[in-house]
Amino acid sequence: AHAISKFWSAQMIQNTDFLRDESVKRVENDQNLEMAWAVKAVMHAKTYIQLLTSIGDPSVLRLTPLDNELYAAFRETFPDMRVDTLDEDAMKSSEGKDLWRPFLMQWEDSGIADWNMGTLIRTNCRRGYNPNNTALVPRVQFLCIEIARNREGFNVNIIDDTQLD
Repeated sequence: AHAISKFWSAQMIQNTDFLRDESVKRVENDQNLEMAWAVKAVMHAKTYIQLLTSIGDPSVLRLTPLDNELYAAFRETFPDMRVDTLDEDAMKSSEGKDLWRPFLMQWEDSGIADWNMGTLIRTNCRRGYNPNNTALVPRVQFLCIEIARNREGFNVNIIDDTQLD
């Protein structure tokens, strides 16, 4: 648990605030809840990188039953977004949030489990998860970017330098 807490910064945890209601922002987080979230996020990241590095062709990987819809909507809304290396500053700027917020909110009732849960994503898809290559995004944003990476051939030949322990 201590290693997990060292991995996170307050800024990473706050990066999904734009999806939260103002009243929820004012509620103090329970440390146990934050730690449970961090453990879940790390386990998800470990599972995902193991899957990516063990599957021969990530383009056949399906992350949800809605992969086709997610990918089509993502590329319609963000046709020129680079997914191999993410510009985290642009994504989390005021302008970026204004673009992403309505896109993400459309998936609220889609049946995607934990659609808005904070999820770790690799900023450079050629590398594993580590503090210098990890951002925190809502689950649907992770799914859209990773589905695009898989379908567009970016999630191959990954150097797994994951440091999540």
